[in-house]
Amino acid sequence: MPFFIDEFSYDKFLREKIRGYLENAKTLTGLNFVELASPPSDENERWVFFINRRGQLDCKDYSTKSFTNSGVQKVIIGYDCLQNNGPMAAIVLALAGVPPQHNAPNRDQFINVSMESILPEKRGLFKRLDDEDWLFHDLAYDYYSVGHYPSHKYTADGYPTITGFTKLRVLYMRHDEKDTYSSIDIQKIRLLYNNILRNLPRKDMKIEICKKLNRLPPPSFPNMKFMSQSSIIEMRESKKTNLAERQSVMEPNYAILSSLESYTDRPGIRNGHFWI
Repeated sequence: MPFFIDEFSYDKFLREKIRGYLENAKTLTGLNFVELASPPSDENERWVFFINRRGQLDCKDYSTKSFTNSGVQKVIIGYDCLQNNGPMAAIVLALAGVPPQHNAPNRDQFINVSMESILPEKRGLFKRLDDEDWLFHDLAYDYYSVGHYPSHKYTADGYPTITGFTKLRVLYMRHDEKDTYSSIDIQKIRLLYNNILRNLPRKDMKIEICKKLNRLPPPSFPNMKFMSQSSIIEMRESKKTNLAERQSVMEPNYAILSSLESYTDRPGIRNGHFWI
């Protein structure tokens, strides 16, 4: 998934946090988020644009219907969303195309949704999906899903909007306490994309080509300029070079220490690197 982070909306620290969340999603789910060097000029190119020009604080809710298969996918990440990984993980889950668990067609067997207690403008987020819109019928109902709303989400009268037919207290946790994907969330993502891959034409596909797919821009993004991992690291470290050189001059014996243990025990040194 190609993405670009708006530099006017987020400072360097927040941009690094967004990158960290996406890297965490890649590690856990296998989704590959590739940072673009600049926004594409072609309006038909599909890419994700993380932006918050209005300085929004709260997290905006997204459903799978919020995104299309073409053009820019604008994702507004409020500053409060970056205080923890829960809301951000839920956004990534929707961006990947996985609907929230509380929208499952069979959800009435496991939870009760009180529509009269939900804010009128938010009731659409609690709507039950049709069977044909749900691809995960063989998976268990997942109370622990990062996309599952907690009990008092968008309550209009203080009463629970969702109650569970179970002794588990998962629904009564604050939503931001769900700090990462559940095991079933990961299964859903992999099932979804395996299904997409199975439907792709395989006529000319070879093992050698498949191994290279995760390192090449997708065919639908021919004009995009991607940032390599080495260039990102070089960009992050460029501003530290002079400081590191001055430090090495001040402590010339660091370069000739033969013991890694004694090297890392020195003040200001951790894991063999300067911490500035």
